[in-house]
Amino acid sequence: MDIGGTLVKLVYFEPKDITAEEEQEEVENLKSIRKYLTSNTAYGKTGIRDVHLELKNLTMCGRKGNLHFIRFPSCAMHKFIQMGSEKNFSSLHTTLCATGGGAFKFEEDFRTIADLQLHKLDELDCLIQGLLYVDSIGFSGKRNVTTFKVRPSNSKAWCLGKGELGYLGSKEIVPSPQAHVPPSRLCIFSRKCRSLSASRTFSLSSPHGTLG
Repeated sequence: MDIGGTLVKLVYFEPKDITAEEEQEEVENLKSIRKYLTSNTAYGKTGIRDVHLELKNLTMCGRKGNLHFIRFPSCAMHKFIQMGSEKNFSSLHTTLCATGGGAFKFEEDFRTIADLQLHKLDELDCLIQGLLYVDSIGFSGKRNVTTFKVRPSNSKAWCLGKGELGYLGSKEIVPSPQAHVPPSRLCIFSRKCRSLSASRTFSLSSPHGTLG
């Protein structure tokens, strides 16, 4: 779970290889939570499950299943924590993996209200590992990396990937599918990136110096 300043992003793995014996042993609480998360595409007025991002038939930790992506505004975080308490999440797991500033901001609320501990992870590490993982398995089994072709403008240049530059300005940034970009050439597009000249090549073989 990534708890950002404006948006919370939640990833849920739904096992699909449950045996008949496992199904009989499952507590009703777990069945209720799984049904609630996977049978809805909207939760309340602001929660959304992005069906088009769902990754199907994955193998994670020896189990096969689907990966769901859910998001909701950070201002609704207390409602989520309260729901966790009402559905008794802590009877299934006592710890949630979390990153982002909200992992620190809401840590005490998770502990006191929902009886859950947060295992806090470095945000940049999660981002890079997530990009590499999604690139390794692709969406719906297809490897696909998207870079951008840009039209010249007088705005500052920002690196997008594989030596190409994007421009923040009035000109439109047009996405176009490209060949696979090796991880060492991957560039993270961010407004915080350093302005680059159009002739400079780019590599993330040493990410700390580049992104610092």
